[in-house]
Amino acid sequence: MADDNNSTRDRILDAAEELFAHRGFDGVSVRQIMSKAEADVSLAYYHFKSKRDLFEQVMLRRAEILNDIRLKALEVVEEHHPDDAPSVEEIIGAFVNPLIELLAREHDEWSHYFQLIDSWKPCARPCRSAMRWTCSGVITSCPARSR
Repeated sequence: MADDNNSTRDRILDAAEELFAHRGFDGVSVRQIMSKAEADVSLAYYHFKSKRDLFEQVMLRRAEILNDIRLKALEVVEEHHPDDAPSVEEIIGAFVNPLIELLAREHDEWSHYFQLIDSWKPCARPCRSAMRWTCSGVITSCPARSR
């Protein structure tokens, strides 16, 4: 049963990610998301508290993966500089390069997420709050900030 729950939850997240990317937060209803996910509307509220929670979970799902990769890249940068500070370019590279690499390597899985990031204006408020929360770990772990 747990696999069915995860499968349904993943289908809902996939459908929501695609629809939010194409239409924005305000341009899609929970009913439309559930129709695309081929799931009953009641399951949206079983898995998520609200439409905003669904949106935040869409963003968190990929942001957590991305931020783990970024943190590892920052650790590598820091390892290369045991006695001096890394350059700004190295730190920015550790932050930006994972975005580019994921999009190139796993385009189908990441393209909607990147469309969401690119469309800050239509979904600015929920997108900013989700990103602020997920990026806080990367920013506080930045090698330049700890020196």
